[in-house]
Amino acid sequence: MLSTTPPTKLNKSIYEEPKKRENNKPPPPNMRVNSTRQEHPFISPFLSVLTLSPIYHSVNTVTHAMQITEKPLKQTLKILWRDGGVPRFFRGYAPGVINSATGKSIAFGIKGTLLDSLPKERQTFLYRIGITSVSILAKILICLPLENIKISLQISNLGSETERYKSAVDTARTILNERGIIGLYRTLPLAAIKSYSAQAPYLMIYYKLKNDLPIESAFLRNAVTGILSSCGTLITVLPVDHIRIHILGRKEFKNEKSLKAVQKFFQQSIKSKGKIRTLLSLYHSSPPAIMQIMIGGTGMAISIHLYNEILENFTGTLLK
Repeated sequence: MLSTTPPTKLNKSIYEEPKKRENNKPPPPNMRVNSTRQEHPFISPFLSVLTLSPIYHSVNTVTHAMQITEKPLKQTLKILWRDGGVPRFFRGYAPGVINSATGKSIAFGIKGTLLDSLPKERQTFLYRIGITSVSILAKILICLPLENIKISLQISNLGSETERYKSAVDTARTILNERGIIGLYRTLPLAAIKSYSAQAPYLMIYYKLKNDLPIESAFLRNAVTGILSSCGTLITVLPVDHIRIHILGRKEFKNEKSLKAVQKFFQQSIKSKGKIRTLLSLYHSSPPAIMQIMIGGTGMAISIHLYNEILENFTGTLLK
């Protein structure tokens, strides 16, 4: 016969042990607290931004070369090739990568830190917009000198109207000697307009598509969302970028302030091309810019994957 005696304390512990073991199992990946993201918000973006950077930089060089020369894509590629072969497409790569990695680190780090400082239920839409604005401003103020050095190297020696620089150090030294520290912050208003005007269409499209796209794979969904969101920014980004490249690259604008240089650029362009052709010329570099966006969108998807899956453990181990 089976015993009906109630279990003793010893027997209770035997029965309860499997429950304890079951409760001590680690939670599934989607339920875990991402401690690394909270503790080290500046590190993961810095490492993840290196994804596809060589391809992105070479296409970015073609985009800027098309903007400054205003030549067709095929002719621009020939000009770059004659100026230095394959290495010419990677001129300015070092300051470019440092700029991108530092900028992402600052933007994600400040935004993540400020968002974590307030409970989610108290994070209003205006609060998030304010945090995004602060992170963009910090990124511009810290990274603009590196970005200007990168662009100056990319468009260097592309025609008689452009400056000639040998390296990133030579570029920085020349700018500092000629214009001082203000020279490294040249086109600051245009850089700010470009960054802030790009955020509105990007965020609107991104958050609209993020949960609505019928794609099961998170990686593919992030890639498609990033590409489509970035395409929405072309309307505002390309014209501002085109003007900025001319102000940074052409010698005749060297001693002009940004706003006066913009005015002079439009006066010259409208006089020589007319209003319609001037407007169309602002989108002259669309083909490589679209390719650049596709690479950037794919890189963003890979970065998010690395940020969520790999770098969480890597940075946690690295910084213990």
